[in-house]
Amino acid sequence: MSTRKSSSKKQASGQQKKTSVVKQARVNRRLRAAAKRLAREKSRQGHQQATLNGFVHHQRTKGKKVSKREAAKQLLA
Repeated sequence: MSTRKSSSKKQASGQQKKTSVVKQARVNRRLRAAAKRLAREKSRQGHQQATLNGFVHHQRTKGKKVSKREAAKQLLA
């Protein structure tokens, strides 16, 4: 997504010209969509983290010494 200029543009006379409501709505909609995508990604990462913790716990109860990093490698392999 390309970066956009601020919502108000300069006119030749120097005062600010408001961007049309339609354009602003489009920008807002795009921002909201991006936020949703980020939130979804975050929650998915949270879930992976949870399963990783469970896996580490499982290994340690079996008496194995295992680091989280190694466990992550095993899970992703």
